[in-house]
Amino acid sequence: MLTVRSVATGILPPGVAVWHERFPKVVLKIKDYPHVEAMEAAFRDGEGDLAIGPRMSFSSADMTSIGFEELILIAGPDSGLPTDAPLSLADLKARHWVLFDNENGLTRVIRRICASAGFEPLATVWTRQVETALELASSGVAVTLIPDNAVRGEYRRFARSLTPPVFREICAYSRPGSRYLTDAYIDILCRTQSQLSARADLPESCSLT
Repeated sequence: MLTVRSVATGILPPGVAVWHERFPKVVLKIKDYPHVEAMEAAFRDGEGDLAIGPRMSFSSADMTSIGFEELILIAGPDSGLPTDAPLSLADLKARHWVLFDNENGLTRVIRRICASAGFEPLATVWTRQVETALELASSGVAVTLIPDNAVRGEYRRFARSLTPPVFREICAYSRPGSRYLTDAYIDILCRTQSQLSARADLPESCSLT
């Protein structure tokens, strides 16, 4: 199974646990990639029976929508941002950002989101790890955007939705004529995604990336 790193850590674990209970003799092999383009290239080259990640343009694969993850703002109390008023992407134009290096595809996502608001995020710190970005942003060094399902524990108090909120769709891609086990895993994944929102549950005024 192919995926990207943020999905491997934030979305897959509940489904993997259920899979192990139902198919204890079937070992899952998960290969995670730094960004969706690398995962897509590997899948197109014939690697893996299943790929799970953000929506892509796979015309030759069967696609199943798993749900939508929200990308939320992480900003500490020393960031200078108001804590009692809604914040839009435009409000972050002049802010310093924690961005990710090429080994983590979230910077591509952040740049695309910021471009939709008419600006390029100004990097103050580059890191590879989501945990480091959370620590830096929560301390007030700079701001960043992180998938909601990757923000846990003490960092939750520094997290907030943007106005309008930003979501991206997570999908499963399988090869035509996929086997029983592939379909079974997709079904388990869909049933265990309490972290993701269904399309019908998305706010009317939200942004999709």
